[in-house]
Amino acid sequence: MDIEAVVREICAGCASKGYRVSEILAAFIARTVLESNPNEFSLDSSLSNSDVNKLIDYSIQRLMERDNPSLETIKMQVGFDTCYVRLEEDL
Repeated sequence: MDIEAVVREICAGCASKGYRVSEILAAFIARTVLESNPNEFSLDSSLSNSDVNKLIDYSIQRLMERDNPSLETIKMQVGFDTCYVRLEEDL
């Protein structure tokens, strides 16, 4: 499964729980999940289907967290970066 499909699955999983997330935020969270769990996900090889499903589940759980300062910081960072890129494109 490619990264775009994983991101779409994360977005769809969040939407099914009544929470809409952007693809950029979903991709960023998936990346942080991968990097923060080196014992579960090997970055040196392709992920198996079970690893991909685990990544999707962990990412959805992470995005569903409430009152989490680190998640709110990530959301603000992604929002700022997205807005800054649009501003650069307009110039």
